[in-house]
Amino acid sequence: MVQTCPKCAYVRKTDETAPADTCPACGIIYAKYLDPISRRNAAILASRNASSTGRRPNSLTKIISIVAVLAAAALWYATTHRAGNNVEQFSVPRVPGSNGTVEQREFADLFDHDIALSSLATAGKYTVVEIYLDQCTYCRELEAAFAPFREKRSDVDIIRVHHPGRLNNSISATSREELEEKMAAMKTRMDSYQLCGSPHVEVFGPDKKPLGLDTCKHRDGTAFLWNWIRSETGIQRRSAPGLFSRM
Repeated sequence: MVQTCPKCAYVRKTDETAPADTCPACGIIYAKYLDPISRRNAAILASRNASSTGRRPNSLTKIISIVAVLAAAALWYATTHRAGNNVEQFSVPRVPGSNGTVEQREFADLFDHDIALSSLATAGKYTVVEIYLDQCTYCRELEAAFAPFREKRSDVDIIRVHHPGRLNNSISATSREELEEKMAAMKTRMDSYQLCGSPHVEVFGPDKKPLGLDTCKHRDGTAFLWNWIRSETGIQRRSAPGLFSRM
């Protein structure tokens, strides 16, 4: 028989007139009160035990499996149905009589002179602009495919833009208002490049219009270029679509 109430902590006396299964003070029925607590504690214990052994209850495992499958399906759809991602139907018309080049630029110079990446596009040829970091493994994988790609496509200019990872820009001002104004202008200029990771790829057509652009939300430029490389050379990327090195 319960001597101390699990709810109000009342200690039952020997001469109580209330039923043996009921608290004389608060009136709860011990069994009804303790049963859900016991079930809840058992569930918590089972969850802890499962975590300590690396296993989870069956129902949770099923839920996690379903979520993983849905996430994988969503990733596959997103990476195969965005612009330029349908490799089987991927075809880029050639521009006869044009000879592409490979050029090296520094992002710091472009930024200092407020030069937009789109202004690097050359009329009459395709232009691929790639911003890369020295430590970016995804960049090196992409760049390894440039030579065989250019052997197939002489109508493409490739402009490799080196990003130092951190820009050292000094701002001089004579007042707090002027400083804030210049800092806001610098941030606006940086945001216009939409750089969130490398490789950052922008592809332009012979009419200088974009065919695929990387932004902070989508990696359409990288996806377009990889599918173009694959359609021309058969080279496939080893890293998963959408991976990049954060800047």
